[in-house]
Amino acid sequence: MDTKIAPPIPTNESSRLAALCQYQILDTIPEKAYDDITLLAASICRTPVALISLIDANRQWFKAKIGLEAAQTPREIAFCAYTILQQDIFIVPDALEDERFARNPLVTSDPNIRFYAGVPLITSDGYALGSLVVIDFIARELEPQQIEALKSLGQQVVKLIELRRTVLKLENIAQKHKKLHKNRQKFFQRIAIALGLTSVMVAGAGFYSYRSLSNIVAVGDLPVSNYKVIQELEDIHSSIQKVAIAKHRYLRSSEVRYLDPYYQAREEIQQKLNQLKKDVKNDPVRQSRVAALEILIAQKLIEIEQTITISQSQELGNASVPQLMEQSKQLSDRVETTIQSMQAAENQSLQKRSQSLQANTRNSSVIFFGGILLNFAVLAIVYYFMRREISERQQVEVALEQERDFTFAILDTIASLVVVCDFQGKIVRFNRASEQATGYYSNEVKGSYLWSLFVPPEQVNIVEKAIGDLLTGTPTNEYEAYWIARDGSRRLIAWSNTTLRNPAGAVEYIIASGIDITERFLAAQELKESQQRYQDLFENASDLIQSVALDGRFLYVNRAWLETLGYSESEIFGLSLFDIIHPDDHAHCQELFGHVIGGERLNNIQTSFMTKTGHKILVEGSASCKFVDGKPIAAQSIFRDITLRRQTEVELQKANEQLCLSVKQLEQRNHEITLLSEISDVLQACRTTEEAYTAISTFLKLMFPDLPGGIFLTNASKNLVEVVVSWGPPPLTSNSIFSPSECWALRRGRPHFAGTLHGNLQCRHLDRPIPAASLCVPMIAQGEALGMLYLSSPESATPIEAKQQLAITVAEHIALALANIKLRQTLENQSIRDPLTGLFNRRYMEESLEREIQRCDRKQQSLGVIMLDVDHFKRFNDTFGHEAGDSILKELGQFLQKYVRGSDIACRYGGEEFTLILPEVSLEITNRRAEQIREGIKHLSVQYRHESLGQITLSLGVASFPEHGVTGQVVIRQADAALYRAKQEGRDAVRVAL
Repeated sequence: MDTKIAPPIPTNESSRLAALCQYQILDTIPEKAYDDITLLAASICRTPVALISLIDANRQWFKAKIGLEAAQTPREIAFCAYTILQQDIFIVPDALEDERFARNPLVTSDPNIRFYAGVPLITSDGYALGSLVVIDFIARELEPQQIEALKSLGQQVVKLIELRRTVLKLENIAQKHKKLHKNRQKFFQRIAIALGLTSVMVAGAGFYSYRSLSNIVAVGDLPVSNYKVIQELEDIHSSIQKVAIAKHRYLRSSEVRYLDPYYQAREEIQQKLNQLKKDVKNDPVRQSRVAALEILIAQKLIEIEQTITISQSQELGNASVPQLMEQSKQLSDRVETTIQSMQAAENQSLQKRSQSLQANTRNSSVIFFGGILLNFAVLAIVYYFMRREISERQQVEVALEQERDFTFAILDTIASLVVVCDFQGKIVRFNRASEQATGYYSNEVKGSYLWSLFVPPEQVNIVEKAIGDLLTGTPTNEYEAYWIARDGSRRLIAWSNTTLRNPAGAVEYIIASGIDITERFLAAQELKESQQRYQDLFENASDLIQSVALDGRFLYVNRAWLETLGYSESEIFGLSLFDIIHPDDHAHCQELFGHVIGGERLNNIQTSFMTKTGHKILVEGSASCKFVDGKPIAAQSIFRDITLRRQTEVELQKANEQLCLSVKQLEQRNHEITLLSEISDVLQACRTTEEAYTAISTFLKLMFPDLPGGIFLTNASKNLVEVVVSWGPPPLTSNSIFSPSECWALRRGRPHFAGTLHGNLQCRHLDRPIPAASLCVPMIAQGEALGMLYLSSPESATPIEAKQQLAITVAEHIALALANIKLRQTLENQSIRDPLTGLFNRRYMEESLEREIQRCDRKQQSLGVIMLDVDHFKRFNDTFGHEAGDSILKELGQFLQKYVRGSDIACRYGGEEFTLILPEVSLEITNRRAEQIREGIKHLSVQYRHESLGQITLSLGVASFPEHGVTGQVVIRQADAALYRAKQEGRDAVRVAL
């Protein structure tokens, strides 16, 4: 411990520790996002341990870990204390070979670190907070792809940490806003209390003023009532007078028209009395007075009514008039007196109430103005507190605004995606990283629903559910969803949501922070596929793969192992390695097993396994030991069943000898096929049977060098078979000419083999000495037997037996080739010869003439042409018929063929005209030959149906190349002209062209 090397301290340590504290990440609970990154790092680098460590003043603390139990270690022994000093990845391939770590307790004892690779987690401020680490217990190196992947994962960790600080900032601002809101509520509560007190005071003063004013109004209303009653009494008195006047007018004039004012006044009196009773209904004294007045008025009205009635009936006498007048006067005085007394009482009441109203008004004014002054004092106090509160609030708002600007600046510079939405999901804030990831600007997306722009249709429900859970208080803290950018590309984002709530506790804003994990996801997918491929390779391998514990128990075997040895998967856990090893190999395998668990890797191991059924199989393979923490935990081996291979090796040796023989046979067969192909090509090129015979003789000597034989062809009459080709040093052991019936092959139409055991079945055409074996193969083409191929072996039947199939094939090819040659010769003959005369036709004559002229021209020689015509040929036809004419032409053709050279060309030019081409002959000789033909034809006797046709004469025209022309057409034309001149000059003559 005393010799270990302590890691150096960074120059910016105090600032780095302060920055680490700002993130508030130390000693927090595990989070899935960090755990996923460590798992992915371990998988990519194929290490048993992966960590996310943070270095504070005295320790390294693990935010996430895979393959390690400890939650923290002292900083003085931490590898990561060196990593935070780097700007790039820090790799220790072998800790035991590095003097900085060779005596480190983490290396010399548990967990026995041998390999270390760490990526520093450097924030945007340039502070290295910790590292993303992979550890192995064996010395090793990372591949370049693994290093790049580890760096990318380190950047993802930094984004997560930066995102955490941003979210904390936003939450802090929200808490400050909440606190400010609470202080504002307290302030408004104080204002409300002060205003409440003011309102109570105002209400008290108002209540008292109200009562005073009510009394004043009430007192003020009473004089009005008095005035109203006095006025109504005046109106009643006036109406009574109107009634009395109307009565007197009626009595004096007896005119009915004076009764209308009477009835109107009476109605008015009744209305006024009713109104008066309403006005005094709350005053019993006044009611009694009104009742007395009403009675007097009623009596007065009755008296007037009676007077009018008497007047109408004219019963009114002079003696009763004074009496009625007196009675009326008394009632009028009583009514008037009553009205005056009531008016006096109302005036007295009015005077008293006026005095009371003045006193109440004076008291109310004093109380009202006192309340107003008190309210002004309270409002002045409230204004003072409000002014102080507003000043403090402005200071807080300035501080919050500065902090908000700072937070927004962080949001725009952070690498993580941050989106702020309202409770409906509409975008409020969109940081710069989100703009870069999507291709949209912040002002383009504000007010839009989050899922309407970026979320694929199939994942809208995920985002809506997450927002719904936040609103209902059951948040989905973390989820993954795809984002669609402006260009249509998709990015996988890992989201973490939080909320900002208003003072009432309702969600006001939703903060969604995300990290682009597309590359990480693709890497994970690739890793998963790689693992699946490895698993498929392992399971589908044809070799026997097994993992065995140190005590020999099976831990795992693959499918091929189970199928080969016949065990089920459940049975292997009760087996030991030595249960399947053949007893003869136990001691040797125990020795090998000890070497393997000792760390030695063994190759080319050969041993024997026993299947479940007791069958022995031979296996060959390799074995090694798996170590964890430097300790062996299992022996792993791969074997291949070589039982069949061993058996195959023995059989292969036997087959190799057979193969060599087969190769020789194949080489011979290939040679034969080559020769067969060549003879076929040569025979196809032959134009005459003579050429074919020569080719057949040449190739059959090569194909059957040890078997003498020959080719026999049937003659035209089909009664004889004659040899045309033979080969071999020994003489031909067959007759050269024999009858077809003497050959079994020709008689049966199939190959006939005769050996020493077939003496009675040998062909009769065989000649002595009789060969040991013979083979006759009929040559049949187009259903016709052309002949046969004959082979013989003087000493043994084996060579013929080996060549029998070849002989059959050769016979078929030769038969077909000879048939083709004969067919070609027949077709050529038919195409160039006249069928009646047997001479060449005109087409052949024209081709031959040009060819012969060119040849003679090259040789500087002449060429003669004779054109001849039968004289009076039409007469023969007319006299004896056309068949007789054909007989003349046929005899003439035979005559010409006899009288020309082999190099001369005799042609039928057309009708009874013939042409002779005489190459390399002068004009003189041509003329002489024409004369000979003219004379010779006269001696020709032609009979038709035993009747002589008479003497035949010819007219002939002679021309020569190059005297009469340099082309065939010119020479023929000149000869034809000479012919016609001979006919014109008497026929039976020869004329030379001019």
